[in-house]
Amino acid sequence: RVGVAVPLPGLLDTVTWFGAGPHECYPDRKVSASPRQHTMCVADMHVPYIFPQENGGRADVRWVMARSRTGGGGSYGLAVAAVRGTP
Repeated sequence: RVGVAVPLPGLLDTVTWFGAGPHECYPDRKVSASPRQHTMCVADMHVPYIFPQENGGRADVRWVMARSRTGGGGSYGLAVAAVRGTP
C-alpha cells in the first residue's frame, strides 16, 4: 500500500476531479459511482463516522484540481515510475 499526503493552503476550498463520485467511493463500492468530472467543497467531502477512520476517498481518480471559490489554485498531477534497481 502506498499513499501520499499533500498539505494544501486553507484557502483552497473546492476540489474538482475526474473519477468515480460524487459520493465517497472506494474500490469495493465504485460500481455505484459514475466516472466523470465532479466538483465539491472540501468540507462536503468529509464523512462524519461515529468512530474516526479513513473517509472521503474517491476511486479511479485520473486528475484533481484544488482551487479557492475566488478562482485561485491549480491542478496537481501525479507522475509514477516503476524502476528496477536503486535510483
